[in-house]
Amino acid sequence: MSRDRKKAAIGAETFKFLKSILPGCADISGVADALKSGDFTSARRTLKAMLGPYRPCPVNPFEDDTELVAMNLVGAPWAYIRGLGNNRAGLLTKVSMFTDVEGPRAEYEEVLSAEPGTLGLFKGKTRPYRAVLVSAHKPGEMGVVAFEETTIGDERMKKTDLANLIDAEQEVGKSLYRGTSNLVCSSVRNIPAGFRVERKKEHGGLYFVLRKA
Repeated sequence: MSRDRKKAAIGAETFKFLKSILPGCADISGVADALKSGDFTSARRTLKAMLGPYRPCPVNPFEDDTELVAMNLVGAPWAYIRGLGNNRAGLLTKVSMFTDVEGPRAEYEEVLSAEPGTLGLFKGKTRPYRAVLVSAHKPGEMGVVAFEETTIGDERMKKTDLANLIDAEQEVGKSLYRGTSNLVCSSVRNIPAGFRVERKKEHGGLYFVLRKA
């Protein structure tokens, strides 16, 4: 397959999946055109404007109560657009939140207190797992939300698989709010029809899971 045909195929497949997870009223024709032509920068810019109030918004949506941000992220669509062969999109189905340095995220105090929307990466010490983190807290406080599980089409993926899929090491320190990351994630609560959010305490933090109603 030629490079141009490969671009078109990847763009069409990404567009098809985005269409299945975004609200029906969302016009993503511009994203489709950009993806098919290989203009990943324009596609990412359009998605950022569509999935969440990023730079145009005077209020940082991640600068809020950590629990509220975590709840808003459950059921949220996300997209990772880096370039040819590196485009993914999915739906967050489980997140966790931590607000103190005594818990299992203690060694990541820098992320806990970073500007809300800043990305980090948790690495397990006793087990080889990793998790994408995003700083989420009110001014003067600390808090972080971890991406625990996601779905991509019919496939369910754990946190380590997601971290590997989006090359999370390269996203550390970048910002979802400022639009400096290749990862785009909605910060507006939008639970899919027929689902609910289950809240439970585990491992020193709060977990939020998307369940069928």
